[in-house]
Amino acid sequence: MKKACRSCGNSTQTPQVQNVTHGLCPACTEMILGNPDRLQSFLNKIEVPTLLMQSNPRLVVTANHGAQVLFGKSPAQVSGLRGGQVFECRHSFSEAGCGLDENCLNCTIKEAVIETLTTGVSQNEVQTVLPIKTPHGFEAYGVSIATERIGPSALLAIRSFTRI
Repeated sequence: MKKACRSCGNSTQTPQVQNVTHGLCPACTEMILGNPDRLQSFLNKIEVPTLLMQSNPRLVVTANHGAQVLFGKSPAQVSGLRGGQVFECRHSFSEAGCGLDENCLNCTIKEAVIETLTTGVSQNEVQTVLPIKTPHGFEAYGVSIATERIGPSALLAIRSFTRI
């Protein structure tokens, strides 16, 4: 597998597989995750709305510009929230809360983030329907996401978010 760093462009080659991935090399991961300004700049270069999730507990660290526009929230407003709280999923408003409500047991977004954080394997085109709070009550939204691990964290890229 050939890995090309998104930040510096350096690559390494493992001969078994011919795929190419675009994560971050260890040096760039440390440099970016260790500096809030560099982290925000890195995230803002990602073209789709993206949240950075920490591993334990699974909370949002920050959001890129696209996610800020999509959800109408600043990085400070999403930091420390669970993903469903950022999306304003109906189940995040329950007494148990996002990720703990019985309806969250099989949440495909939660499962994708956990899989990526646990194994390092990126998840692509993970699709689900979420009940999202809107000014008109709760409405069904089709959501497609992808995940990628960077260091101890995971990127949650929102590929589509459409009312259905």
